[in-house]
Amino acid sequence: MSVPSCAIRLATVCALLPWWTIALAETSTESPAVATVPVAASPADEIDPGVRLDPIVVTADKREQTLGTVATGVSVLRGDTLDDVGARGAEDFARLVPGLSLNKEASDRSDYPIRGVATDTRFTITQRATGIYVDEIPLSDPFIPISQPDLNPFDLDRVEVLKGPQATLHGSTGLAGVIRYVTRKPEPGEFRGVMQGSLLETEGGRDRQPHAGAMLNVPLGESAALRGAVVRRRDPGYIDDTFSGTEDVGAVEQEQSRVRGVWVTPWDFDLDVMYLSQDTQQDDLPYADQPERLEHGNALAPSPSSSIFDVGNLVATWRLPIVTLTSSTGVITKEAHLRFESARTLGTDSTEAPIFNTADTIGEGVTQEIRLTSHDDDSPWSWLVGLWYSRYESTYDQHLPAPGTALPLDPLGEEDELAYGHFRSRGTEQAVFADVGRQLWETWTVSLGGRYYQTDLRSHNVTGGLLITAAAGGRQTNQDQLQEEGVNPRVSLRWNPTPDAMAYALVSRGFRFGGIQLTPPTELSTAGTNIEDSFKSDTLWNHEVGARTAWLDNRLTVDLSLFYGKWKDLQITRTDNTGLFNFVQNIASANTRGAELGINLVALAGLQASIAATYVDAHTDELFVTSAGEVPAGTRLPGAPRHQATGLLGYELPLRLATPGLEVICSWIGPYPNNLFATQTLGDYTTLDVRAHVTLGTLPLHPRVALGMSNVTDERGLAGAFAEPGSGARDYYFITPRTVALSTTLSF
Repeated sequence: MSVPSCAIRLATVCALLPWWTIALAETSTESPAVATVPVAASPADEIDPGVRLDPIVVTADKREQTLGTVATGVSVLRGDTLDDVGARGAEDFARLVPGLSLNKEASDRSDYPIRGVATDTRFTITQRATGIYVDEIPLSDPFIPISQPDLNPFDLDRVEVLKGPQATLHGSTGLAGVIRYVTRKPEPGEFRGVMQGSLLETEGGRDRQPHAGAMLNVPLGESAALRGAVVRRRDPGYIDDTFSGTEDVGAVEQEQSRVRGVWVTPWDFDLDVMYLSQDTQQDDLPYADQPERLEHGNALAPSPSSSIFDVGNLVATWRLPIVTLTSSTGVITKEAHLRFESARTLGTDSTEAPIFNTADTIGEGVTQEIRLTSHDDDSPWSWLVGLWYSRYESTYDQHLPAPGTALPLDPLGEEDELAYGHFRSRGTEQAVFADVGRQLWETWTVSLGGRYYQTDLRSHNVTGGLLITAAAGGRQTNQDQLQEEGVNPRVSLRWNPTPDAMAYALVSRGFRFGGIQLTPPTELSTAGTNIEDSFKSDTLWNHEVGARTAWLDNRLTVDLSLFYGKWKDLQITRTDNTGLFNFVQNIASANTRGAELGINLVALAGLQASIAATYVDAHTDELFVTSAGEVPAGTRLPGAPRHQATGLLGYELPLRLATPGLEVICSWIGPYPNNLFATQTLGDYTTLDVRAHVTLGTLPLHPRVALGMSNVTDERGLAGAFAEPGSGARDYYFITPRTVALSTTLSF
């Protein structure tokens, strides 16, 4: 297949950038700055040629560092960038990050593989390979994922994407990497606010939908402040239900509120507290029953879903004479409810009554971390040590009643149902970790880190119903416990030949929770497959080298990394022979290798350009057998394209009365399989986004008006699919069709 013209243009920009930088270098009189973000930064205002741009500060290693001192793959998207591109969720910005992919499903059930570490594109029962954080609190479920929250990025400070295993500092949530949403800190001594409103119209959608957000920063004296934000998002539905005649199903309503407060005391003791709540509702699954048109006609009724999560974080920091003591306490609650019309998946004739497979999940968790960090002084040593504890409890109820049965049902299930399951689990993780660095000579730094962990998963499962009785001979009860322990090391070597250039080499190991089968394996349900009562943790060894450089007073940054990962005991989710429940197998090994390139230019006179490009080759190492058949050695892993590239070009022209600007984003996503059997090809599409804005800075409230169009060519790209071997049902999830958004922002 030939490379799309958009990708050719990106390659041309890559080729021209060195010549462009030589020309710009002639105008620079300052020495280069510390390396900064390798992906899109917000368009520059009018820049003084003699002024250096500030470096990006990240907290990837649980302490504030500039990117030029972080010896791992990290990409950062600033909050201003997210606002400039009109981002409403991860689908809008994931393509800007090298190595990050999108597997789309229902709202809050999408997945974001990093560097090809995925075994499916569905939302399965194992812990997600990519961790999601809000500030210091992980949102990943250790067992039976409840949801994968997709945060609205309004008023965020930044999004950090940590690539490769992060288990040394982040535990089981970082097998493939971590996505961290970092909220904005309140600003003591400054009273300010922002109001934003938008109207969205999507191709195929019936109505224009509103989007609104507001932020208020309130100072409480010179040393304390509160910052609150609320946002309401409504994404239009664009799937037509031809069976019922209902148009534009799959609309999403999301409400988010958060508040953060800081108190900087005169005793070197600081408090930082954050609370965030998000409620997401979707009126129907946004799937098509064929890969060409935005419609489905095989559902007898809608399949609505909802998810709610609340997260709180209290961070206390005490700066002592020798070290800094930090305590981070987190509390999280989650709920998810799905009412899935499943007659089509059971092969029922379309004239029969609907069959609703309901799934209701509730989870509650607490986390506690205490760490000691060395001060940034003239010592050649730097170190961090800490203790971690987390506990997460969840309840999962699933019912598949007989056709025509009224809802809701008895939570414990009835024997005249087709099938039901009641699952309770509790997962705990405790660990001690350390990371020690030593400067060698003047330009070399070596770091050694490790994390000793213990995990404990306890599960009590009850399954029954007519189909379970037929398969297993009666109601089944399974109570089991899985305990594991291990060490996750990390070793890095960093070379800083100049303040603006850094090369590094890294070896690290990650893991994720093992688990217990939801229903006991039976001869009928798993015939021909040796299934254990539980499955163990899988592990990933990562080997990486990279370089990060900055030029032209920090206006040009180039980030390149090469990686090789060895993945063992992969957790593969399969459907049993009854088609009712999933089970998990550990299989052999796989590897993932590739390269990532990020180039970011913020030139003079408001010009900005960036490129994010990725190559990933991920495949199995040896033959293994699943209930669906053999998977030969060399089989490509699903979930991520081999090639993807995104280019962003932005320009702002400061005038006396107004500042107009324009951003253009072109993305190419290569083809990739939806599962290990490649029953459906996903990806293989190119999108173009255009957004124009004007800021009237001389007027009261500094109004900013923006008009944007995403997916200008209305590409029908597939980003997800449910298409299992041997199953007649097919669900296809498209990227969002062409969408026009008009927004206004007022600030004071």
